[in-house]
Amino acid sequence: MNKRHQFRDGEKHLSQIPALHLLQTMAPKWVMLSKAEVDRERRGKLSNVLLEDILRAQLMRINAIEYRGMQYPFSESNIQTAIERLRSREPLGIMRLNELTTDLLQLGTSLDQPVEGDTRGRSLKYIDWANPANNTFHVCKEFDVERSGSAKTRRPDIVLFVNGIPLCVIECKGPNEDFEEAISQNIRNQGPDEIPHLFRSVQLLIATNRNKVRYGTVGTTRKFWALWREREFTDGDLGPLLTTPLTASEAKSTFGDGFEEEQAPFERMMGNGREVTEQDRVLYALCRPDRLLDLAWRFTLFDLGIKKVARYQQFVAVKKILAKVKQRDSEGRRRGGVIWHTQGSGKSLTMVMLARALALDADIINPRIVLVTDRIDLDERSEERRVGKSVDLGGR
Repeated sequence: MNKRHQFRDGEKHLSQIPALHLLQTMAPKWVMLSKAEVDRERRGKLSNVLLEDILRAQLMRINAIEYRGMQYPFSESNIQTAIERLRSREPLGIMRLNELTTDLLQLGTSLDQPVEGDTRGRSLKYIDWANPANNTFHVCKEFDVERSGSAKTRRPDIVLFVNGIPLCVIECKGPNEDFEEAISQNIRNQGPDEIPHLFRSVQLLIATNRNKVRYGTVGTTRKFWALWREREFTDGDLGPLLTTPLTASEAKSTFGDGFEEEQAPFERMMGNGREVTEQDRVLYALCRPDRLLDLAWRFTLFDLGIKKVARYQQFVAVKKILAKVKQRDSEGRRRGGVIWHTQGSGKSLTMVMLARALALDADIINPRIVLVTDRIDLDERSEERRVGKSVDLGGR
């Protein structure tokens, strides 16, 4: 039995294709690229993980230099320099490289550009975080990537690109397959002899087998892959998306390149009434373009070299606080509130993410944050962490 038929009741028919379908029916949708389109964007190089023409066009579109009331474009050479900064292979481990690249994506880069004889550093952004609709969103299936120092490849099931930059990797398994393998593949592929260059810009990792889903980020160890529980939408909100047919061009890209035999069984499943799965819920919660950008911009941080992305309770708490502080009574006063945390639920990270969200919110002018603690040992531990000292945990 060939591999294609082995997948009939496995990952392609019941997990990978439904994921691709939902991603293309979201609003805004992820645009599916065929293998030929991907190869052209990558210049035929399996070691290249950037969609170059898309990236170049977007850097030109979302960036402009304002000077004396006029707007000027960046030069072609500076655009190329910006692209090269996303893939320069410095002799660094994946975590440090991802941290530097994340800073580059979040903060942009400075390029010397002359305008009317005035040469100075000009800021260029890779992603328009404040205006999600200004970005482009593409999805690729079976994304072959050449391994470091080898002609062999790895093939993540689904990769999501924002402005041609890989931001999310999804590994799919069939409902009767080993779910833990989806996590293992995500972790393995970050290894130095694997495809770490794909993960230098990635912000979110997902493992799914349709009925079970976990998420993490680059460097997340197995035990910290987490559940996501969403209360902002219901299965009824997902229903119309699951019954929306693909356009002819979308179907051609989705079921082409080795997926031809999956079209008929998937369409039969659609015709019989496709039920909402846990995979649908989590992909809709985490991979809607505006939500993915929000997670990457305001809810992802590095803590002593460890990359962390918000848990659902932290995300919800920060969102509710932001909404609360923007409310005022008739006399312009704000009302206070309390966020209750259980032990180990991540209250320190919630505070950091809240401070970041307040600082980045354009509607909140000059935010001021005061931290009050009644625990001396907590103050001492925080100071030790700040200056990089280890905490004595009894014999270690």
